[in-house]
Amino acid sequence: MASEASAMTMKKHPPRRKPRQSEGQGSFLGLVAHICAASTAGKSAPLLKGSERRPIRAGERVVGIPSLDGMAVTLPSDVFDPLYDTPPPRAASPELLAMLRRAWERRPVLTLPAEAQPHLPVGWVWLPVLGWVVFAYLVINVGLPRVPWPAWLEFYVIQTFLWGALVPITWQAGRRSGVSVFALGRSVILTGLMMGAVQVAFFVLAGLMFGFGRSPYSRRLWMVIGNLVYALTALGGMEFGRAYLVTVLSRRNPTLAFILVMVIFSLTGISILRLGSINGTLGAIQFAGETVLPQLSENMLATYLALLGGPFASIAYLGVLELFEWLSPILPNPNWIITAMLGTLVPAIGLLVIQGLEEEEASSRREKDSDSGSIGWVIVGLFAVAMVWFNTGLLGVQPTLMSGPSMNPTLWAGDVVITRNVPAEKIEVGDIIRFIEGDKYVVHRVIAIEKGPDGYIFTTRGDNNNDNDPPVLEGQLRGKVILIIPKIGYVSIWARDLIDFLKGLIS
Repeated sequence: MASEASAMTMKKHPPRRKPRQSEGQGSFLGLVAHICAASTAGKSAPLLKGSERRPIRAGERVVGIPSLDGMAVTLPSDVFDPLYDTPPPRAASPELLAMLRRAWERRPVLTLPAEAQPHLPVGWVWLPVLGWVVFAYLVINVGLPRVPWPAWLEFYVIQTFLWGALVPITWQAGRRSGVSVFALGRSVILTGLMMGAVQVAFFVLAGLMFGFGRSPYSRRLWMVIGNLVYALTALGGMEFGRAYLVTVLSRRNPTLAFILVMVIFSLTGISILRLGSINGTLGAIQFAGETVLPQLSENMLATYLALLGGPFASIAYLGVLELFEWLSPILPNPNWIITAMLGTLVPAIGLLVIQGLEEEEASSRREKDSDSGSIGWVIVGLFAVAMVWFNTGLLGVQPTLMSGPSMNPTLWAGDVVITRNVPAEKIEVGDIIRFIEGDKYVVHRVIAIEKGPDGYIFTTRGDNNNDNDPPVLEGQLRGKVILIIPKIGYVSIWARDLIDFLKGLIS
């Protein structure tokens, strides 16, 4: 019986074995680091004697150490017994900690299946945010002008509510889709503040050079407070909507999402009523330089800031501009060409400044692509300003769109002619000239020239006309046609037809 009891005791409490240590294998932690380091390097680790390394089978419960490359390493029983063996205390070296840190950073990430996720699909949950932006814009620009609302109700209540409602709508959409835009990117916010201050500084310098004008906004205290409430509420709502849309849509196509959000929020700053007041080609060019180009450029930078640092980054940038406009008693009053240049180039150049906010560990190829992309935006801005100057004749030449049949078959509707300023004595019979008649420009051929006491007098006629034009004085001359570009102006004609349609719709 005694021997039987002794056998039972032996079965319940087997004798402790002294851990065996081979060279370089004195602890379990060292073994884990050994396997993890080899797995993260993409090659097999030398196995211990008696261990086995093989692929993990589906549904198998692995006994041993699963390596990061999907292989199972089963240890021999004499290396480490988890019941009795206790590794001796050992200080971890920096190299070992670095190996484990790299192994942890490259660990497989567990993702739940789609049916187990508690959020709605991102594929459509952003639509309420975009829909509200479009709804608010149409109500403000189409609906409200049709009803004689009191000014305070329309401006301080309805418009403030429409734009401010974007904050809870965005929060709800983010909660249901698992996308949060309330994070604070402090460095990006500081960059946004800096860019806003730089842009204001450039406009102040322009004011010192070209003059200031009195602010059109009331200076009464309650009016100033009301204006600030409206401006900051609208700014906050739009920037939360911008940050959410660009964050969600960039999951599919970052470039397309960036351009789409930039264009959408640029359009919110352009009034349909303002489109209806455009008069003639010069008016369209001035509108593009004063409003469209600065809107696109500022929204380009704001969208980029929102993508990097959330809504507070773009609020920091645009908020500086808004506060300067609403609070300053005087505002710079440069001509529209300077406004177009500053409003377009300063935000475009700002993209180069915020490149330092990208991740430090980005690959060299990605950094090169980002730098070239930013330089590309600056080139686009420079090109846009150059086109504005080109259209106004500041570069010595100026384009004119042909829209009538008077010069057929030499010139057709949709053709663009380039004219150059030349002295009147350089004009010869047979030349096609551009001159002003009343409030419009005419492009016709010279058929006779006379020298009068006050200068040259030109007789002109369209190639498709039977009658001569009224005499053209030297002071009416605006240039000589030096180049004809056929059919390139059809886009402008279609755009003008669209504006005429919108005018009729509003009226």
